[in-house]
Amino acid sequence: MITVSRMALTPFIVNSILNQDLSTALGLTAIAGVTDVLDGFIARNVPHQKSNIGSLLDPLADKVLVTSLVLSLTVMKLFPISLTCLFILRDVGLIAVVFAAFLRYSLSASPVTFTREVEIKASNISKLNTLCQLSSVIFSMTYPLYGFPSYEYLQAVWLLSAGTTIASGFGYLQSLPEWRRRIAQISHKKQP
Repeated sequence: MITVSRMALTPFIVNSILNQDLSTALGLTAIAGVTDVLDGFIARNVPHQKSNIGSLLDPLADKVLVTSLVLSLTVMKLFPISLTCLFILRDVGLIAVVFAAFLRYSLSASPVTFTREVEIKASNISKLNTLCQLSSVIFSMTYPLYGFPSYEYLQAVWLLSAGTTIASGFGYLQSLPEWRRRIAQISHKKQP
């Protein structure tokens, strides 16, 4: 439910950005960030609250939020279009790879469903990437509002976000054979 609330906040944040109400957008983004931290804390510490569907929805909520905010900030000329393209390219590539793997094994004799069989775990570099992307979004809003951080620091955060986006994309590519192996093992276990 907390994950869904993060996705539900997204259109309101985007609307605030597009209406040049960056203070409201920043406040709502902070609330979305708190829900993300709370969601992770509950999944790790409250018994029976961690689920495979949650492991799929949480990163999806992050991607919906970050992509929507980046696109709206880019439209308002507050975020570099090249970085926006990089973020989207990595996410589209990742989604395509996961969908292809799912499709391949769902067509097998004993289909695998991600929600019941495969837990999707974010790598450490991917978690760092999400933090960097959210930081770049937040600082892209605080800079025009408060002059903080300095423009040079903002550019450094954008550059760091580009680096972690590329690194996490390569990390997911490297883990592809392991995902395929795990899905194939689950598929073979189910065969009569």
